[in-house]
Amino acid sequence: MSVEIRRTTVSPTEGGSVVQLHISDAPLEEPFEAIEIQMTVSLPKFERAMLVSEAQRSAMKRAQRALTVLLQETLGEIHQTGLVDLKGESG
Repeated sequence: MSVEIRRTTVSPTEGGSVVQLHISDAPLEEPFEAIEIQMTVSLPKFERAMLVSEAQRSAMKRAQRALTVLLQETLGEIHQTGLVDLKGESG
């Protein structure tokens, strides 16, 4: 089954909104096969009247920026060990 956003919750706050996403390769309440991601992202100044798809995209972009930094830091730690050759790394 393909990876999809299975549930989205947008909660207004004083300074914007909090978006919760459940992303998985299986329907809700069923065991996932390969991936399940649950994220909560604060979106300052996010207007309540925007489309749900805009909230989803904004939350995923904000999470992606944070994950990119973590991936780079982790790669740096791996390189520092000198024990792993990442040339053939996939995915």
